[in-house]
Amino acid sequence: MGSCGALTTKCPPEANDDDTKPEPRRYPCRFSGPSRCTPPLQQPRPAQAGGPILIRPARATVPPMSDSTQPHDSEGLRTLARSHIGEGRWQDALAVLTDLCNTDVADAQDWFLLGALHGRLGDFEAAIRCCRKSLALRPGDPDTLYNLAQACLHDGDPAAAAASYREVLHRRPDHFDTLNNLGYALQCRGQYAEAAACHERALGVQPQHPDALINLGIARHGLGKPDAAVEAYQTALRVAPGSARAWYNLGFALYARERYADAATAYRRALERQPDHLAAYVNLGALLLDEGRHAETDRCLRAALAVKPEAPETTQPWQALLFAMNAYETDSGRVAREHRAWGQWMRRLHAPQTDHANDPDPERPLRVGYVSPDFCDHSVAFFFEPLLVHHDPTRIHAVCYADVHRPDRVTRYLQHYAATWRDICGLGDERVAELIRRDGIDLLVDLTGHTSSNRLPVFARKPAPVQITWLGYPNTTGLEAIDYRLTDAVCDPPGATEHLHTEELIRLPHGFLCYQPPLNAPSLCDPPSQTRGHLTFGAFNHLSKVTPEAIRTWARILLRLPQARLVMKGKPFCDPATRERYSGLFSTQGVDPGRVELLHWMPGIEQHLAQYNRVDVALDTFPYNGTTTTCEALWMGVPVITLRGAAHAGRVGTGLLHGIGLPEWAAGDQDQYVDLAVQLAGDVRTRKILRASLRGRMLQSPLCDGKGFARQMEETYRDLWRRWCRRDAARP
Repeated sequence: MGSCGALTTKCPPEANDDDTKPEPRRYPCRFSGPSRCTPPLQQPRPAQAGGPILIRPARATVPPMSDSTQPHDSEGLRTLARSHIGEGRWQDALAVLTDLCNTDVADAQDWFLLGALHGRLGDFEAAIRCCRKSLALRPGDPDTLYNLAQACLHDGDPAAAAASYREVLHRRPDHFDTLNNLGYALQCRGQYAEAAACHERALGVQPQHPDALINLGIARHGLGKPDAAVEAYQTALRVAPGSARAWYNLGFALYARERYADAATAYRRALERQPDHLAAYVNLGALLLDEGRHAETDRCLRAALAVKPEAPETTQPWQALLFAMNAYETDSGRVAREHRAWGQWMRRLHAPQTDHANDPDPERPLRVGYVSPDFCDHSVAFFFEPLLVHHDPTRIHAVCYADVHRPDRVTRYLQHYAATWRDICGLGDERVAELIRRDGIDLLVDLTGHTSSNRLPVFARKPAPVQITWLGYPNTTGLEAIDYRLTDAVCDPPGATEHLHTEELIRLPHGFLCYQPPLNAPSLCDPPSQTRGHLTFGAFNHLSKVTPEAIRTWARILLRLPQARLVMKGKPFCDPATRERYSGLFSTQGVDPGRVELLHWMPGIEQHLAQYNRVDVALDTFPYNGTTTTCEALWMGVPVITLRGAAHAGRVGTGLLHGIGLPEWAAGDQDQYVDLAVQLAGDVRTRKILRASLRGRMLQSPLCDGKGFARQMEETYRDLWRRWCRRDAARP
């Protein structure tokens, strides 16, 4: 989720073979069951290299005719249309073919050409209609089926595209473009194994084709085989060394293998070859952010914005910049202005729907839609599950719109508790919006904000009468089409942050989060200082949140306590250059780098949480606090010192501590932060009591009360729905 540091989610049991929902888990003091860790910012997916080939009508072989020729017979119209096509006069050809297809004498080829022209000009809905008209007159024609598949793919319906591609392959089993594009369509749906098989078949036809090699690499990456993906991309580069797409995807795979320097080099090679490659800018910026190189991140993403400032695809680097600014920009007003500017730009691209046909009965059961790519092993699912599990089905019909490319056990578990599950993986935004309209959703809830793979363009279209953002992002979306943002009075004090949001703030009375502890946390131990002979601070938040100011403050603590140590943990610490840079940052502040241990990310929640048995006191980041990281530390009996910020991202730590009745650990400024850390370091008795009691305190607090949280959310939904019903009744 947007507010998380070291992000975790538990692995629930395998889904049952029957339709019986598994029982909600109960949480005694001891747990069992593995979990995995993931970084907070999921990296943008690799571009679908070698994607659909543009629909191009066949060139005519007939001689051109003069513009003055205006035949009225069908053959004359056909000749004129093909002449225009041969000259590349697409609009003229379109007008002639439209006239012809409005007559009774239009044949399958006329409809085929008209569909091809619509596709060439970007009207894919019209192209689909024409292709189907042609197929009705000439069933099974492979050229028409291929163009139908292309149009469906461009129109955001990869499932329909795949069906048509398969029909083409029945007639042309070795058609390279069909094999390659079928693999592309399957990737859009997250069907990576079948996609890889298609690309391998395509390479059997054209063994050195770079597009098929790149697409094979993407499919292998989707299967969790980044080394095999690297091999495919490197083969593509031997064939086409100047391919920006191959360099970009190689960077993506190298990043997954934690080869940060090599990945950055590959992204830069992609940009050298294609300076307007926005995805390369975005992923390079994300890599720099993950390493905590904030100034470079900002420069990289702003450079991307300057490449195509008015193009719709500019939303990708713009959203990446909005997300990144939460980590390092201390001027909350500037952050808000950037979000509003993005929202206004989106409004120009997508006009929101103003009329909705929902039944304005204020007391009927509500249809609530949740939209997220993170219904899987991700921290959003970690906090979303208590709500979904405890929804009252007599009050709420919960519909999950899942954009999950790699479903897992968490996905299957959540499916048991959703009243309706919609797989929107690969569907275009307009198609998703139409699906939501058809489902009659009353309240649509965004769980992603400006994190990767979000569907905010769907919300910009306003397919539901009441739209809400919650959980996955620590700031405004900037979209006026989203009506409300769910928060609480600690994270957004009344009167303090309204001006930073385009949404109306709705403050939940008992906190805006519900934490579900992992099933198999390690056993607790005594404070490690008792056996190690020195006190150890821990900072396990994602490095993107570790600012120079935070390091200076932590260094002040270490200088006040000359025997103390600090343990930091992060995935980029596998990179020697990153470790050296962070050691240098502490050395510059006068702290011996030998007192700061830099741990690499560890797979498995048990291994991750076990590191807290080495920590006496946890230090939160600022201006962007941790969320899951703070919950995990507290669950392991480790007190957390946080700094109370001016905006939501910097107040989540305070909200979590307030929720368990320990607000005194939230400092008002950096001096108090240092004093609190030093004070707690010297209070052995308090730390020992907390080690043994924090789990019980959390379980008894609203922070871990799933049923109570679900009831307050349902009451909030009901109140917001009644508001809409009153407004609807007041309309003339």
